[in-house]
Amino acid sequence: MKKNRILLLPILGMLSVVCCFVSCGDDETTSTKSSVLSINRAEVLTRSSKDTFAQGDEIGIFVLGENGDKYNDCPCCWNNKVTLLDNVWNVEKNIYLNSKSGTLRAYFPYDAEVETPGQITVESATQTDYLYSRPITVNAENPVVTLQMQHALALVKLVISKEGYLGEGKISGVSLQGINTEGMLNISTGEIAISKTGNESYKGEFLLGAFPLTIGIIALPQGVTSTTVLLLIDGERYGYKLPEGIWEQGKETTYTLGINTVGKKLFELGNSSIDEWGTGGSYEGDLAPGIDIGTEI
Repeated sequence: MKKNRILLLPILGMLSVVCCFVSCGDDETTSTKSSVLSINRAEVLTRSSKDTFAQGDEIGIFVLGENGDKYNDCPCCWNNKVTLLDNVWNVEKNIYLNSKSGTLRAYFPYDAEVETPGQITVESATQTDYLYSRPITVNAENPVVTLQMQHALALVKLVISKEGYLGEGKISGVSLQGINTEGMLNISTGEIAISKTGNESYKGEFLLGAFPLTIGIIALPQGVTSTTVLLLIDGERYGYKLPEGIWEQGKETTYTLGINTVGKKLFELGNSSIDEWGTGGSYEGDLAPGIDIGTEI
């Protein structure tokens, strides 16, 4: 009996050491587990078929720590470029995620000059459809994400009726006068700090016909108080002062306009409407900056 007891104690001790070793090993593996961030897909939260990503499109991403700084203090988490190639989103610099959670925020299009998520330059001259994402929580257990992008600017739609107009109906220019034209987007809040106001004028090739023509203009979200729209129709300027209202972020405001040839004026048919971006259908043609359409009527 004594011999059995003497042998049992070393065995129990060895078992304890083995159990401790296995347990500590599991804890260490869990604490050091990491995963590489990957983008599964990016989608735009709109019903418009125009808003799809094309091969070569680039998105900028930030991964923020709990204090709003770089996740794990890694430069790879700050304005990292993600490119769509062969239908796969490729992250330029690997971002390693651990058990700590971070917040991913993205914007489009990518700009190498961007330094912080609160200073994304936006403007309406180039008619760029700026997008920013909803926040996404990422960590080692959730490394694969889908970016849900939303419109940072607003869409202004002009529906032009030719009824009563006897000319050819060629529209070669459109201008919005007295608007906010540039600002800084904070992708963490969606807010835009305005930095410039003035006029925006665009050239295009549109032709009025039997059915109303719809022209879409991307603009900064803003209150409308003293804004005039000008159209260059068959070489003549026609203007209309828009009613007071708001161009809301991520939404479209539609104005239906008729043509008064006697006074060279535009007039509104019915009331303006506000809908989700893309609800009112597509618009025609493309606008390019650079035309001199004159000043407010």
